[in-house]
Amino acid sequence: MMQFSFDISYPEFISRLEELAAEIVATEALLPGSIAVRSNNGKTVTSHSVCTCELPFPCAPGDKPAVSSIFNVRPCKAKADVGRAILKIADFIHSAAPIPPDASEELKIPNATSSSPYWNVKVNMASPDTIPYLRALILFRLAHYLSGAAPFGCCGMFKECSDARRCIHPNRLYATSCAYRHNLDAGRIFYGKNKNT
Repeated sequence: MMQFSFDISYPEFISRLEELAAEIVATEALLPGSIAVRSNNGKTVTSHSVCTCELPFPCAPGDKPAVSSIFNVRPCKAKADVGRAILKIADFIHSAAPIPPDASEELKIPNATSSSPYWNVKVNMASPDTIPYLRALILFRLAHYLSGAAPFGCCGMFKECSDARRCIHPNRLYATSCAYRHNLDAGRIFYGKNKNT
């Protein structure tokens, strides 16, 4: 478990986010790099995005992942907010977990160029409640992830998946496009020793 000091710097906070991403990749049996922290270098402030990174399947050398932001983070600029960071979170992800007790939130209504509302959540980077909150947001996004790949009926591992009673495809993000995976998740098994339909 990560240790927290009274105050941490923004680069230290980003390191903790990278550790969290690696931990989730390992515990959720995702391909390496499926959750990543990416730098967004702007004109006035550096921010970062915590993203899903879905590699195509099959993956060939030089293939680039489809990247989708889970939330963005940037340091607060005001002196009164030293040790705090602002998260920009899509409205549907924001509802995944209650904000930490020492955090504050503000709903942002989109302007003409934005497509949906989002939340700015100001968190204490050193708070022991912040990383568990961010973990909950990431896991919620994974649970509701839909691949951009074209839907397909099943892959060549359908018998192994049937015997395991769950999808065992190595590219778990890509496999969200599998129709048979949704049947397995609902308990409907069409093949193998566990066939029940």
